[in-house]
Amino acid sequence: MAAVAHRKSTNAKNDSYFLREVVAKNTTSWYISTLEQHNIHPTRREDPCAGLGAMATYFTQIDQFDLDPRGAPSIKTRDFLTHTQPYEPGLCYVMNVPYGQNSSCAIEFFNIAAEFGDTICIIVPVSWSGKYAARIINQLDRNFVLIGEQKLPHNSFYLPDNNNKIHNVPSVAQIWGRSSTLRPLMPTQITSSAFTVVGNKSSRITPDFAIRRIGRNTGEIVTNGFDDLK
Repeated sequence: MAAVAHRKSTNAKNDSYFLREVVAKNTTSWYISTLEQHNIHPTRREDPCAGLGAMATYFTQIDQFDLDPRGAPSIKTRDFLTHTQPYEPGLCYVMNVPYGQNSSCAIEFFNIAAEFGDTICIIVPVSWSGKYAARIINQLDRNFVLIGEQKLPHNSFYLPDNNNKIHNVPSVAQIWGRSSTLRPLMPTQITSSAFTVVGNKSSRITPDFAIRRIGRNTGEIVTNGFDDLK
């Protein structure tokens, strides 16, 4: 886990949302099987934000690091966001990253991992998935392409800084691999003749509905209380 702001709404230090055991097991199993299906055989695996090491249990070999290690002594202290190393062919990153505001920390983790390795298995907000993810995907290292993804179930996390309270953050597990060609940029604006964007809060036109663009309720349709939206 790298240093990010303390999230007051959940009391999560460094945005620490840890995977529940059953989710860690199922997600790791999916990672392994999907990599095998695509004939990807990492020479080394590394988790740079291991937390308690939930996913490491299900790998035969993985090196673990964290800014604030809370698990086994095998988890070494390191700040991945300031870490440097040479590019290592065959290196596979496996990580449940802190998301940060508008995915800022998750994007930073991804792009640093892209400098050093060939494969990135990462858990990220569901806003990274689908045709409306262009704003985020276009910020990721374009030498990497999406190999596969799997949506995480409801209540996949718990809060270690809040009495291990079960917590839901709509999220997806993704696998990205290095490509020999640059990934094309996604279109960033989608229009429709059926709808008109009426503007922001300063607009005098009352909208029929609004769609939450970011946050844990991304994609939610709102039909009232527009003045309270952020």
